[in-house]
Amino acid sequence: MLVAMYKATHGREFKEKVVEELCELEPTQRFLYGLVCVAHAHRFHLAKDELAIAFGDDIERWPRALDALTRRKLLLGSAEDGFKGRHREIAQFVYDELTRQGSIADVVRGVVKIVGTKATVNSSRASRIGKMLATFVNHALMKRTVGATVGRQIYAEFEELLAWDYHYWLHRGALELESGNLGLAENFLLQAKGIEPNDVFVDNELAYL
Repeated sequence: MLVAMYKATHGREFKEKVVEELCELEPTQRFLYGLVCVAHAHRFHLAKDELAIAFGDDIERWPRALDALTRRKLLLGSAEDGFKGRHREIAQFVYDELTRQGSIADVVRGVVKIVGTKATVNSSRASRIGKMLATFVNHALMKRTVGATVGRQIYAEFEELLAWDYHYWLHRGALELESGNLGLAENFLLQAKGIEPNDVFVDNELAYL
C-alpha cells in the first residue's frame, strides 16, 4: 500500500527514492541506517545500547547520526527503546541495495557483533537475541549477502565471542562444507557435535560430509 501510494502521487518508482535517500547519507548515517534496516528486514528492532555495541569506541558520531536519521524520519523509535525503519518494505529495499552494491559486509559484521556480545550460553533460543543469533550466523545468509570468503572472515572474527554456541560451529562448518573445504568443515562440525551431541542438524551435516 505504501509503495502504491507513493508511485501514484509522485510518479516514480518507490525503490528509486529509497536508494536515492540511502546514497545521500554520510558514512556514519549510512552504516547506522543499514544496521537498523537489515535487522528490521528480519523483523527485529535494535536498541540504543545495541547500536553502541556495533560502533564500538565511536561515542560521538553515531548519536549525532541517529538524531539526524530520526529527525528525517528515516528511522522510527520502536518498543523497548529500540529503532526500526519506516516500513519493512523500505528496510528490505535498503538491505537489497547494500547487498547489490557489495557494501553489506560491515553491516553484517555489526549485527553479528551485537548478537555475539549480548547472547550468552544461558540465552533462550526463543528470546529476541536468541532468534537474532540464529538468523545472523546462518551460513545461507552469509553466502547470500557477503559470499563465502567474507563470511569465513566474519566467522573467524567473532570466534571468541561465539565459541560456546554449537549453532555457530554448525553454520561455520556448513559454509566450509558447501565451499568444498572438507577438513575445516569436519573440524567445525565436530566442535558443534561436542557442544550439542543430540542435534539432528549437526548429524545431518556430518552425514553430508
